[in-house]
Amino acid sequence: LTTSVTGLEYISDNFTVPYTLPDTGAVVPREELLNRLDGILNPDTNSPTLNLSIVTLWGLPGTGKSTLARHYAELNKDKLSFVFWIRSESWETVMASYLEIANTLVEHYSNSAEREQVESDLGLIGVQDMLKAKTLIELDTPRTHSVVRAIRNWLLRPGNRSWLLVFDNVESSFDIFEFIPLTLAGKIIFTSRDSNCCSWGTKLQVDAMTEQESIDLLASIMGKAAVEEPVQSKRETTPLA
Repeated sequence: LTTSVTGLEYISDNFTVPYTLPDTGAVVPREELLNRLDGILNPDTNSPTLNLSIVTLWGLPGTGKSTLARHYAELNKDKLSFVFWIRSESWETVMASYLEIANTLVEHYSNSAEREQVESDLGLIGVQDMLKAKTLIELDTPRTHSVVRAIRNWLLRPGNRSWLLVFDNVESSFDIFEFIPLTLAGKIIFTSRDSNCCSWGTKLQVDAMTEQESIDLLASIMGKAAVEEPVQSKRETTPLA
């Protein structure tokens, strides 16, 4: 099912794909972590060592790993051609995300060519029907593998260099290796409770928020006045010496 896409101008000329990021809740800028994340994903090109733009954001549940990844994507949207957010709790959720990505690509390029031709050129024949399957168990292994392979081929095309993949909430119950395009082009973020969910790239621990960050988060959710009023009330009721 996989067809070579070498030389297809309508694909090579347009790698800017519309995308939607999930809502991960209120955001508190964590400048130190953002700066470290940006440094990892944009390594020094003059460095004598080979540094992949791959990072694992790891830490306990609720420390804001997904929010940090989303905030980074939002801050850098002008530099990124697209961001694909991949639900990674299990093989099934990753595969479902890849089918959605595949259909997004086909719909995107169908503005320049007939859908049937686009599916054939990308190696994604019948992806719309695959999305209609009640469960992924209904799909045979060669078909699912062909989808993953086709997307990886597209990500690895010359000129396709400004993308970001976010594998969110990676669990260690399956091997995520087959889904990862190992390349110097593009950027990859994993979020996980397991620091060893991926053997490549750099690990960046996301600790619990500082007291001030927690106050800022509460203020962003409830409003600044709601956070300040109790403090003000306490001051007003404190008896004078």
